[in-house]
Amino acid sequence: MIVARFGALVFCALLCLALAGCAGRLSDKIVVIPDTEEAGESADSGHNGLEVGKIYKLPEQDITGSDIAGWIDNRRVIGLIGGSAGRHLTAIDYQTGTREAWQDTATERIELGAVSPDGKYIALTRYNGEKETYSLLSTVSDRQEAVMSESDAGAAAARTSPLAWSNNSRYVAYAKEKSRFGEAALVVYDRQTAAVNSWALPGWQVVYAKAADDGASAVIVRMEGGQPYAAYGTLSEGAFELRYEHNLNHADGVDFISDDQIVLSGANGALITYDKRNSSTAVLLEQVGIFKLSNDSKYIVYSKESESLYAAKLQGNNVLNEQSIYKGIVPTRLDWSPDNKKILLNGRKWFEARPAPALQVVPAKTPLIIEFK
Repeated sequence: MIVARFGALVFCALLCLALAGCAGRLSDKIVVIPDTEEAGESADSGHNGLEVGKIYKLPEQDITGSDIAGWIDNRRVIGLIGGSAGRHLTAIDYQTGTREAWQDTATERIELGAVSPDGKYIALTRYNGEKETYSLLSTVSDRQEAVMSESDAGAAAARTSPLAWSNNSRYVAYAKEKSRFGEAALVVYDRQTAAVNSWALPGWQVVYAKAADDGASAVIVRMEGGQPYAAYGTLSEGAFELRYEHNLNHADGVDFISDDQIVLSGANGALITYDKRNSSTAVLLEQVGIFKLSNDSKYIVYSKESESLYAAKLQGNNVLNEQSIYKGIVPTRLDWSPDNKKILLNGRKWFEARPAPALQVVPAKTPLIIEFK
């Protein structure tokens, strides 16, 4: 009996060892491969790269949110800054507060437009008498300036929309209107070829325009009865061919995801995508205020609930891993750094006036920089 039990125990032990050996050999052959590169990135990056690290405040002296035009690299923003002694085109390191004055603008009127998404150029307007000159200022060491076009203020009204860059930093678009004839036009400058083209937009009141990366289509925001509408269309020879139109909750609430897709924030707060390849639409989020896509269109930052700011990953028609990144400011403008790891936040603050209990809105003193880990 003892021998039999001993033999059974030996047999069980040998069987367990054999199974353990097999299990070890099988596990050596198991390899997990993510479906996409993005899936692998998500698994390794914690919160998809959207976890807030530090928040910086630009030095308050002489700076307001409207002074800053955008990022010129991953550490510096640029704007027109100064006091009674005059305003200078100035670059500011957001981490150290160090300033570098580039140009004195006391002797002429300059309007800064947007900085290109790659940070290498600033679109600006110089006013000299009855001339408006639209030019690009290089932010690299030579700081050369190239004229895009000129407008005679005596014969035509000024631009009706900001100078807006395509996401690949190649095209600059804006709208103009001839005051005598009420004839609006979309103008697109190609930085690569230095060519300027225009498309008539009869009867439209245009307040924003942006070209796609391939220069073959554009989104135009027009006003009708005080309501902004996003008009998306192709740019054929001499004509803007409308493909899709939708109302907006604010005048620049539309952007390109790709050459074939746009995203917009509708008047009811729905964040909507449109794909021209199959003329399909999809609702991504509800109750969205303003938003901004990252330069690579992989991430989106947006406001909800008035003074709450969120960031999330954009993948197809899905918004993933929503993160609350800031509260306490009603955002009015959002800008991603060229490396898509920082947000320049301009906005307003709610406060309760005393003794009256009514809520009021005041400008935030200086912009904030939200830095992701």
